[in-house]
Amino acid sequence: MTTRKAVTTFARCRKELTKATELLKEIKAGRLQQHEVGVAISSCAKSTRWPEAVELLRAVPLPNVVIYNATINACAKAQQWALAVQLLREMPERRLSPNVVSFSTAMSACRSQWQRCLQLLEALCEEAKPNSISFNATINACVGRWQVTLQLLHEMDSRLMDPNLISFTGAMGACTTGSQWPKALSLFRQLRQWKHLPDLISWNAAMAAAEAGAKWQLIIQLWKEMTMAPNNISFTSAIAACEAASQWRNACDFLRLRSCFFTYVKTSIGTMGALAETGHGARWHWRPQRWRRLEQLHQGRRLATSPGDSAADATMAGAGRHVGRL
Repeated sequence: MTTRKAVTTFARCRKELTKATELLKEIKAGRLQQHEVGVAISSCAKSTRWPEAVELLRAVPLPNVVIYNATINACAKAQQWALAVQLLREMPERRLSPNVVSFSTAMSACRSQWQRCLQLLEALCEEAKPNSISFNATINACVGRWQVTLQLLHEMDSRLMDPNLISFTGAMGACTTGSQWPKALSLFRQLRQWKHLPDLISWNAAMAAAEAGAKWQLIIQLWKEMTMAPNNISFTSAIAACEAASQWRNACDFLRLRSCFFTYVKTSIGTMGALAETGHGARWHWRPQRWRRLEQLHQGRRLATSPGDSAADATMAGAGRHVGRL
């Protein structure tokens, strides 16, 4: 086995103590190049073996910034935020200057520690130039802290750093979680002002905001404007918003359409051909009228929801109570 191959398979052969010990001895003796050790640590990160990554780092006599960044990333992948921050702080002690990658990676590990993430961003602004990745990591950490996320968006603008879809979607989620759903919808409308085309995640974030405000009419409007295929999150928000407003007929319509979509759209090439008939190529609009057309193409075939579907059970029960029958 070559040295490079042995190092890159360190994470997989860790249980073989003899091989692992020999590799560590090679590293401590300085007979392996640092980029090879970095590859091994990256391999540990992919398999979430952060203890092995730290062990490799400790075995290197004079690690560089790349090796530290790879180890911090391994800790971040395993949600070991305290260790990631510790490694970041010890870099200056080893005469290494953390760069924006070092900070951003440590910040991504602090998703459950928004105050810590803000402290790291402040330190990054003092020592290096932050980028959108570091700001986005902080925004995503501030769940429910809508004032903070809006301030971060403003700071990105003041630094001539255009917020991207991740920035806006994270801020929308924080506003919705913080009971500020109108602000989340306002951010969604601002996307086009920044020349961003909404993706499915941002569409779902907008519908989640409308759901939080029980704005079922807005849900339907957003649904008509979508230019991409929905997913189960899209359907769940639409059904929940209609249920909250006691719009049982609409809730049942969405439930039926969801069943149609997941039963047929994902199954065969023939179904995709039917979809092409109802729309306009790859960018066709997923509108309820066209789903009804899709249902017509499958007349005589029963569209049943999956057994044990809690959302379906709740909708049917509510419709039975308030409408009398479906």
